[in-house]
Amino acid sequence: NSHMPWEGQLTWYEAHLSSEEGWDVIGATFPGGPFIFKGHNENMGWCHTINRPGLADIYELEMHSDDPYQYRYDDEWRTLERKKLRMRVRLWGNLIVPVTREALWSVHGPAVRQGDRVLALRFVGYNDLRVLEQWRMMNKAQNLEDFLAAMRMNTMLSFNTVYADRDGNLLYVYGGKFPIRSTDFDWNALLPGNTSKSLWTEFHSFEALPQVLNPPSAFIQSCNSAPFHTTVGEGNPDPESFCPTMRIEKQYTNRSRRALALYGGDESITREEFYAYCLLYTSDAA
Repeated sequence: NSHMPWEGQLTWYEAHLSSEEGWDVIGATFPGGPFIFKGHNENMGWCHTINRPGLADIYELEMHSDDPYQYRYDDEWRTLERKKLRMRVRLWGNLIVPVTREALWSVHGPAVRQGDRVLALRFVGYNDLRVLEQWRMMNKAQNLEDFLAAMRMNTMLSFNTVYADRDGNLLYVYGGKFPIRSTDFDWNALLPGNTSKSLWTEFHSFEALPQVLNPPSAFIQSCNSAPFHTTVGEGNPDPESFCPTMRIEKQYTNRSRRALALYGGDESITREEFYAYCLLYTSDAA
C-alpha cells in the first residue's frame, strides 16, 4: 500500500537489477534512483513506511546590540557566517526575476532573521550523505545478519523498515537518527541558542531504536504509526524504555488499527484468506 503519486519525482517504478557478481534484486525505485529502495531477492525482502520522529530543533540566538552579525555562545561573541544567494524565481509563465537573499550560518546550523529576532535550525541530517550506501548494502543483503549490518549504519532519518526472509525471520525497525539531547530543556519549544548545553552533537545507537525481532505472534505491521503496537501479544517496544527527548510519535493511523484487527486477530492465515483480507482492507479504506 505505497500510496505515492502517479507522476512526478516521487513516482514509484519497478526495476530488476542483476549482475555477474551476484546482484539480483527486484523492486521499486524513484526516477533517477541508483538502487532498489524497497524490494526482494531470492532470500529476503524489505519495505519502508515513513515515520515522524523529532528530527530538528529551533534556537533563538542572542544577538549583539551593536552588531547584527554577532551572537552570544557561552561566554563569547561569535560571528555569523554569511553570503549572498542569487536565485531565479518564476512568478508566472515565462516571467522569471532574479532575487538576492542573505544566507546566514551559526554553530547550530542555518539562521534566518524574523523581524528583530534571529532563529537557527539544527537538523539531524546535515552533512551525512551515506543513505545511498546503506540502501546499496540492503540491496545486496542475503540474510538477517547482512541486513542488520546495513541497518546499523542508521542513516535513514525517518523510515520504518519491515524485513522478512526465507528462514522465517521477521524484523521491524523504527528508523531515525536521534540526537542525545539534554533533559534540562523543553525540546518541543524554542531553545536558547546562547549556551552549548542545548547543542547536541552525538546520537543514539541503532540498538537504542524501537524494534521488533521475531515476535511470538509471527506478525508485524507498519502503517506510518507509532512503533509500540507493531505486533500483537508480546514483543512490542515498551514506550517507557525510550527517552522523551527522542520525540517518538504516539498516534496510530486507521490503517494501522485495521491491520492489527484483521491480520493480527487471526492466528493462521492461508494464501486465499490473505487475498480476501486484502480486498476487505482496501474496500474499508476506500
